Amino acid sequence: MEQPMENIVWFDLLIDMPDIGEVKMTFTSKGSNMTQTWQDVEKLTQYLNENYQGKVKPASVAKGTTQKVGDKVTSVPADGSPTSGEMDIVKVTVETRADDKSKVMFFQSNHQYPDISAVMQPINLLKLFAPLNQDEPIWAITDFEKAGTFDPVNFKLYWRNGTKTNTAGNFYKNVVKLEQ
Repeated sequence: MEQPMENIVWFDLLIDMPDIGEVKMTFTSKGSNMTQTWQDVEKLTQYLNENYQGKVKPASVAKGTTQKVGDKVTSVPADGSPTSGEMDIVKVTVETRADDKSKVMFFQSNHQYPDISAVMQPINLLKLFAPLNQDEPIWAITDFEKAGTFDPVNFKLYWRNGTKTNTAGNFYKNVVKLEQ
């Protein structure tokens, strides 16, 4: 049986609170349909405007998405793009860094630039890649301690939006797991 879906609206408001000053609050509204969800947002906004007359202003554009009931709500992108997904990875490159971490870049088919990357200590990268070593050891810690390119490879990468945004306001994608 397919898991039911819920609609989510996410937005920030600045509220001028007596004795505290301006406070930024993030509100999330969930509903079984998008109309009900937006009506709840309107009710909340009306309530706040009545009780904090002229002291409520938007701090972000309201954003909406639909996801499976029970999924953890992270931040919802303004453009309604997905908050998680998967990629078919065909190439991996590794760069070493001065801070004893390595940057692993993942490429999908026919992509010149990496689709996603992960920066971790080599031991943690080995743990991330561990599911790919189930049948036989393919990845070793030495693979992440020096620069290199691994092409071709063939596995799935699962990602989820993080909580941090880049300078364009887009959420960074975090690598969740790798799978054969």
